[in-house]
Amino acid sequence: MLTNHQERLTFTVPLTLENHSLAQAFRRQQSDSTLRKQVYLNTLAVCAVRYYLCCMGIETNCENCSSWNSVAQSFMDVADLEIPQLGKLECRPILPNSDIVRIPAETWYDRIGYIGVQFDEALREGTLLGFVKNVASCELPIRQLLSLEDLLIHLDELQQTALSRMQVNLSQWFENVFAPGWQSLEALLTANVSQLAFSVRNETNITNTVRGAKLIDLGLQLGQISLALLIAITQEAKESRCITIQLHPMTSNKFLPNSLKLVLMSTKSEIIQEVHSRSMDNYIQLKRFRGKPGEQFTICITNNEFTLTENFVI
Repeated sequence: MLTNHQERLTFTVPLTLENHSLAQAFRRQQSDSTLRKQVYLNTLAVCAVRYYLCCMGIETNCENCSSWNSVAQSFMDVADLEIPQLGKLECRPILPNSDIVRIPAETWYDRIGYIGVQFDEALREGTLLGFVKNVASCELPIRQLLSLEDLLIHLDELQQTALSRMQVNLSQWFENVFAPGWQSLEALLTANVSQLAFSVRNETNITNTVRGAKLIDLGLQLGQISLALLIAITQEAKESRCITIQLHPMTSNKFLPNSLKLVLMSTKSEIIQEVHSRSMDNYIQLKRFRGKPGEQFTICITNNEFTLTENFVI
């Protein structure tokens, strides 16, 4: 349940019997009474944050976390929750009526953020009060927490950074191996994207050419218009590769938005070439270029509202 807490967006999570059973199972593995209580509350805090992230459509993984490891629980006060590809959030329990988030020093590193979860007296609910990116003290006043909206923005920025660092290996396409988010053009060809097939029929050495595509959905940034980035790579003599790059509209849109830029850049962010969309353009294409295996380049799609970057290695 979403609520506003002094102009800060919060989220209240029901703590289920399953959550308590799990916390009880972890607690039984500890002998010290203080440690047993700590492990119990830490487990409930992680369960609450995991529930919230699931509601937001964000994947989590507990298996690689210290909070799910009875040995680690015995000597560290940790309540970590992993978001694959991004890192670990620390989910700190807050007792009822407390105005302080306690953050042990052993959790100050290797975290992408810290979330405060305050329980009710009966431990039936946990309320996510907010988050901070970094800490440098064992005690943080609740009033200093940022909103959960800021958390989602932070995670989205981390995701964009992770994607921008990922390199798409074009040579692997000849072995039908595509990076996440990419697929062969043949897998994409459906009735509403048949124009993609037409625009690459003029490739020479058709038997030595492989084509891949990535769907780009920028939602409100482009007025609900989706795009497809299309790349064809052809093997030539002496290990040379010829590369064609196009940008297409998708779904029911016949034309690209005006003033889109498709840019080819070096690894030093130097612009090698670029092309702009105009009104009534049903696709735009960079001039074909050549490279050798191991060479790298970057493609940037941008306008005044957004910038999307993809890194490639031939």
